[in-house]
Amino acid sequence: METTTSNPQSNSDPPANNHSAQRSTIDPAAMQARLDGFIREENGKLSSSRLLIMLWGGGVFIIWAISSLQGEVLQSIPDSVITVVGVLVGAKTVQRFGE
Repeated sequence: METTTSNPQSNSDPPANNHSAQRSTIDPAAMQARLDGFIREENGKLSSSRLLIMLWGGGVFIIWAISSLQGEVLQSIPDSVITVVGVLVGAKTVQRFGE
């Protein structure tokens, strides 16, 4: 004798614990607005020092990550590169407190 069990959820109902359905998508417009807000000052002008920090920091990270992945070992970052990034961040910090 065969017994059939009924599924409490019909095929049209989504699964209760479906994590992929709960993931939010990244809105490109919102991300661009946040990035624009980061590189612009309060008066709406572009901040060259913030842009330099973002480009140098991002560039150093990307190059370091690629070279570390290719070499399969964490690469060291030259002191001169760390100095340049430190000077950029320090100058922006001093400028901010001087305003």
